Parts: sequence; structure tokens; C-alpha cells
Amino acid sequence: MTAAPPIVGFGGPHVALDAQGRVAESIVCRRCGYDLKGLDPHSRCPECGTAVGRTIYGGDLLRFAPPEWVEKLASGMLWIIVAVLGSIALGLLANFAVPVIGLAGDVSLSVVSLAGYWLVTTPDPSMDLSREGISARVVARWGAVAAIIGGLVVSFLQVQQLQAPSVPLMIVAIALAIVGVAGYFALFVYGRRLALRIPDDGLARQTMIVMWGVVACYGFAIVMIGVGVAATSAASPGAGMGTLVGIACAVGIALLVFGIWSIVLLFRYRAAFKSAAEQARRSWYADIAERSVRFPGA
Repeated sequence: MTAAPPIVGFGGPHVALDAQGRVAESIVCRRCGYDLKGLDPHSRCPECGTAVGRTIYGGDLLRFAPPEWVEKLASGMLWIIVAVLGSIALGLLANFAVPVIGLAGDVSLSVVSLAGYWLVTTPDPSMDLSREGISARVVARWGAVAAIIGGLVVSFLQVQQLQAPSVPLMIVAIALAIVGVAGYFALFVYGRRLALRIPDDGLARQTMIVMWGVVACYGFAIVMIGVGVAATSAASPGAGMGTLVGIACAVGIALLVFGIWSIVLLFRYRAAFKSAAEQARRSWYADIAERSVRFPGA
């Protein structure tokens, strides 16, 4: 029996087919997660009606992914951008706002930021979550939650202006901050993987440059602060302070550069996700139209 021909508009299948031309391995439907093993590549998913070829020929690119999921990525990135720009504006106005207003602003921006990170880290419907384990996406999601909650705890402590801050709250804030740092770097790794699915190698490369740039800045600062402290105790205090001030200025400038670069990347991700979502929607709608022509009554 001759194997079924490739579906028009796609390359070869990226899964094994048996002698009858049916899917010979377990692979889940890109829309609903149904196991497509044993089905004809030209048939439809019995669970949601999506063409099997959409999964086995479409590859891993975002433009072939379920449009609803890609739209969540684009929407989440927009919320993150709003939160980042809002935080900058709030910081500039901090000298003119009373503490309670500052705390209210922090809470509002935290909700916006949390919504953004939650949407961006929504799992791909075609992913087998039972095999995902502790992935960059999972660490990024819960790391963002921890960082946001930790930031709110710190803001609360600052507003209270306590002479003796609550030790338990400080311990909680520190623990959440540590988890948040892990989530921060996991977000870069996860973002790079999404960039490769756009595909945009340049965006993926810049994402990692910014991540390692931030790591280098903080690592350099920690090492040089230790050197500065040693210089302060071994030589004159003035010389040690001059070293520390110089380090702070250099690291501050570097972090400012990487911070601006990060914001630029956020806008690039937003534009790329939006474009991929539009392509995915056109692709999936065309697939539905094709179904009515090639599979009457399906």
C-alpha cells in the first residue's frame, strides 16, 4: 500500500509513520493534547477536529501553534511592558507622592505584572505537562510570583517605617527574593526558547547577552566590593570609599544599559508574538476551511 502523500504547503513529517502511512509514535494534538498515534496524517483529531497534519508537519514554530495560546503570549508581554513603564514612572514620581500612594501604586503594578508573567508562561497546549517537570517556564512563572510578593512585603515594611522591622517578614522577603532571582534568569532562558520558535536567532542571542551581562555586573560588583572592603581595612578609609563609589558608578551605568536593552527586547517580543499570533490565526482558520472542502460532513 502506498503511503499517503505529504500535505500541501508543509515539508515532511517530523514523526515516524508505519507501513500503512499512519502515525507510529505518540504525539499530542497541538490544540487539545489528544494522542494522535495510529491516525492517518490526512485525518482529523477525533477530540477537537484539528487536522493531524497541523501537528506532525507544522513543526514547533509559533505560527503553527494554537492561535489562542500565541495571543496569550502577546497579551502577557503587553502587560509586562505596561508594568515596567509604570514602575519607572512611579519611581520618578516617588519624591512627590506620600508613602500610602506609593504602596497603592506598587500593588496595582504588581497585579499588572503578575497577570503579564502568568500569561507569558502559559503552557503550550501541545506540550505533555506530565513530562515537563521543573522547566524554565515553571521556574520563571513561580519565580515571578515570588519576586512580586517579596517586593510587596518590602514595600509594606518601608511604609510602616518600623524602628525594628518584623524579623519573620524580613526572612520571608529574603526567601522570596532568592526564588525571584532564580525565576528572573529562568525567564531569559524561557524567552530564548520562544525566540527560537518565532524563529528569530538575533532576538534569542540578544536575550542571552542581556542575561549574562546582568550576571556579570552583579558578580563583578560582589567581587569588587569585597576588594574595596579589604582596601578600606588595609589602607586609608578614604581610598576604600573611593573604590566603592567607582564600582557603584560603573555597575550602575552597565545595569542602566542592560535595563534599557531589556525594555527594547520586551517591545521586540511583543511585536514578534503579535505577528506570530496573526499568522497562527490565519493558518488555523484556513485549516478549518480546508476541512469543509476535503472532509465533507466531518
